[in-house]
Amino acid sequence: MLSRSLANWPDLKQLIINDCLICKKGVIYILEVLLKGTNKNIEYLGFQYCSIDENGFYTLASIIKKSLMLKVVEINGNYSIKKKCMSKLNLVSKKNGTLINGFDDLINEDDEGEEKEGKEKEGKEKELDDNEVEEIHNDMKGKGR
Repeated sequence: MLSRSLANWPDLKQLIINDCLICKKGVIYILEVLLKGTNKNIEYLGFQYCSIDENGFYTLASIIKKSLMLKVVEINGNYSIKKKCMSKLNLVSKKNGTLINGFDDLINEDDEGEEKEGKEKEGKEKELDDNEVEEIHNDMKGKGR
C-alpha cells in the first residue's frame, strides 16, 4: 500500500519506516518506487531495522545517485552486506554529500579479513554507473535474493 502511495507524494521530504517489519519484499517495492524519482524533494530516508538485503542496498545506491536533495539515510540494523556493495554505497553517498548512518552494522564477517586489502584499493575503485547498478540489481533479483 505504501509503495503505491509514494508516487502521489512528489513533495515528500522525509520517509521514515524504521522498525516496521515490512519484510525484504516490501522494502524492495518501496525502494523501486523511490528509484523512479517521483519524490524529487526527499531529504531523509529512515530504513532502520527494515530487512534491507544486498539487493536493496544496490537499489539504495542508485536512489542516492539520482536524488540531489537527499541528505541523510539511516540504515542501522539491516542485513550484513559484502564489502563490494558497501563500497559502492559509500562512493555514491560521498559524491552526492549524503550522510549514511549505520555502516558499522553492515559489514559481513567474511569480509573483515579483506578490510586491509580493501583500504589499499579504496582510492582505485571506480564509481558505479547506472548501468552497472541496474545490472547488479537485476542479477540479484534473478538469484531470488
